[in-house]
Amino acid sequence: MKRKKTPPGFVCKTLSSGRIVFAIRRKSLDIYTVHTDVSRELDRLVKFTNQFNCVKFHLARSNRYFWKIDLRAAFDHVTFESMSSLKDLPREVWYTPSLFFHENGGLIQGAPASPKLFQLFCQQGIDPIIQEFCKRNALTYTRYADDLLFSCRVPIGKSAREKIRRIIRERGFQINEDKVKLVDTCKEHLVYLGMNIFGGKASPTEEFINRLDHTPKGASQAGMLGWKNSVLACNR
Repeated sequence: MKRKKTPPGFVCKTLSSGRIVFAIRRKSLDIYTVHTDVSRELDRLVKFTNQFNCVKFHLARSNRYFWKIDLRAAFDHVTFESMSSLKDLPREVWYTPSLFFHENGGLIQGAPASPKLFQLFCQQGIDPIIQEFCKRNALTYTRYADDLLFSCRVPIGKSAREKIRRIIRERGFQINEDKVKLVDTCKEHLVYLGMNIFGGKASPTEEFINRLDHTPKGASQAGMLGWKNSVLACNR
C-alpha cells in the first residue's frame, strides 16, 4: 500500500518503532474540537475488550487449540465507503470525512477518534459475522484491536479457518501471514498480548519476568507486579 499523504491540518510523525502516524497541528483547533466531539459520542457506542478478558474467555472453556490472527495495516482498510453503512456513524464523520480519512482511503493513524471509529466498524461490521460462524462451529472468538484469537477443544480445521479468512477478506481486511499461528497449547507455547498461554494456563513471558527481576522497587515495579497479577487472574 502506498504511503499516505499528510492530511490537511495534520503533521506527519515517525515513531521509534518506525510506524508513521499523523498528529493534529497545534493551530488546527477546529479539527481537534471535531475529533473530541466524535470521541465523546462514540464513548456510548463502542466497548473496548480488556486484554486479560480476551485470554480468560478462552481458558474458562478449557480450550487447548488456538489460532491467532493479526490484521495487516488495519486502519488503512477502514474507509469512509466501508463505514457509511453503519447505523451509528456520527454525523460529523458523514459531513466532513476528510477530517477522519485519507483522500485515498483509510482512517488517519494517530487521529484522536480513529481507534474508536475502528472499534465501531469492527463491532458492527465484522465481530457479529465471525461470532455467528464460531457459535455454529463450537469455536471461541475474541478480538483485541486488530488481534483476533480463536480456540476450541478440538483442532480447528482447515475448512473453518478458510471460511473465517473469507469473512475477513470480504470486510476489506488483509491478514498479516507472518503473524498467523496455529497452536496446540498443550504441546507448544503461544504468546498473545504479552501473555504466555500453555497447558491451559496464562502466565507472564520469560522476558517480562526477567525485566521484573531487574526493576528496582518503586512505582515501575509496582505497576509490573499489578500486571503480573492480572495475567495470573486469567486462570481463575
